[in-house]
Amino acid sequence: MKSRTIATLVGALFMAGCAAFPAANAYPSPGSLTPTTNVASRGSVYFVSDTEAWELTQPPDRLRTVILRTVDGGAHWKIWGIAPEPASPVVFTTTDVLLANGTHLLRSSDGTSWTTRTMPGNGGFPTFLPDMRHGWLDTFPSHVPSAPSPSPVTGKGGGGSPPPGKGGGTSTTPANTCNDKGCQPTQVWATADGGATWRLLLQSTFAETVGGMYFFSPTIGLIEQNATILVTNDGGVTWRKQAFSIPGVTSDQPAAELAPTMFDATHGVMPIVSSTGIYLSRTSDGGLTWSQAQRINDCAGCTGLQLMFLDDQHWIDDSQGLNFTSDGGQTWRKVSTTNPGKTTTDVELVTSPASAVIVLAPGLFASETTDWGAHWRAVALPDIYPSYAGLDGQGGWSGP
Repeated sequence: MKSRTIATLVGALFMAGCAAFPAANAYPSPGSLTPTTNVASRGSVYFVSDTEAWELTQPPDRLRTVILRTVDGGAHWKIWGIAPEPASPVVFTTTDVLLANGTHLLRSSDGTSWTTRTMPGNGGFPTFLPDMRHGWLDTFPSHVPSAPSPSPVTGKGGGGSPPPGKGGGTSTTPANTCNDKGCQPTQVWATADGGATWRLLLQSTFAETVGGMYFFSPTIGLIEQNATILVTNDGGVTWRKQAFSIPGVTSDQPAAELAPTMFDATHGVMPIVSSTGIYLSRTSDGGLTWSQAQRINDCAGCTGLQLMFLDDQHWIDDSQGLNFTSDGGQTWRKVSTTNPGKTTTDVELVTSPASAVIVLAPGLFASETTDWGAHWRAVALPDIYPSYAGLDGQGGWSGP
């Protein structure tokens, strides 16, 4: 989860929104746009299937967010709606859009009418399940308490996952006794009604909740902490600590988990990158328990920081060009897309079909494969707001 980065971006967009209000003709009217593969888009693209996609862009004044949609793989695009303020994407479905601007949520199912929900705390970026009802927020409190409460953690942790149903007793982790920014209080909140109401789950410190937070169901989720994770099976009320024992990794050379990927409701993987290599932990119970990390064979020269998984055997790494493996990392092959200069800035994994992948490039250009990288086609994107630079790190980057 890019919660800290996105929160910073949202704050920047909010400050930029203080510019003068634009003339009425500064915004386009909803309607069809001519797609092109020769002139790059100026926004950020998100595919919910191989045919349905959304694009977000903002006018140069950055006072609104324009949302475009295609239902035929990019052959035709239409302006679906215009959000009343600058905001960043949280969740897309085939019909609904959920955005956040740092203090509240914006949701629409028709692009015209928008529902606004206030989020608690100060800063942070929410994570929501695809149902758009269950969400969580790791944030800083609006009013700093005199002392943060201890982090509730059940289980003894240790390397590897305990057997299901055997947490190994109950303990409570005391509040950190640190003297740096890691002591800054944080809060974890949850909603089950799309942000209409929020419930405070946890008061902790930045050192405890600084990592990405992911939820795979209304009850099961985790928070990353370098070579340690906090896992919950009750929606975030209590947390069990699990540490991964990785050779050569110490507190001076910590490992870093990347975003976990779930292939279905029960099976998934989580990469862990360290100075000694790339390791993989697996789950077969929906993210409740994770196996001991095992080293994998990465592609030559790859950093592992941009490793993505289509399924258990088909992986992609685009840290040094675009590299594919079809045998779980045993062998790798370099592939070329239709993107100009064969460059890549981001990859979108499309869940339907599972073999579909969208590769983005500076511009913003897009290329798609549906056969594990054997063949590629250019995806047509609309050209809008030539002076707009795009949303960095969110679906693609259209900067220089």
